[in-house]
Amino acid sequence: MTIAQLDEEIQALKDFIKVIELPVASDKDFILRCYIETESLSKTKAKIGHITMDNGNRYQVNNIRDLILEGTPEADERINDLAYRIYKMNKKQAGRR
Repeated sequence: MTIAQLDEEIQALKDFIKVIELPVASDKDFILRCYIETESLSKTKAKIGHITMDNGNRYQVNNIRDLILEGTPEADERINDLAYRIYKMNKKQAGRR
């Protein structure tokens, strides 16, 4: 690794910490934060089992995925972006297996 790559990774981690320290604004914001922390749709689903959607149903993995891909105005834009980047990175790594 070069020093430039390490600096890039350090900056990404600092941005990650700033986003996680933002106050939670809504349930959807909390769901995105859980995904950012766990980096797994199924672990996020297990962690948010007590939260229900507007129609009364519990969130499923595909609902969480759709929330990440579409973003939500109820969450901070930085949280939406970070969750989306993590999802894309995980998707790319899963294709390499």
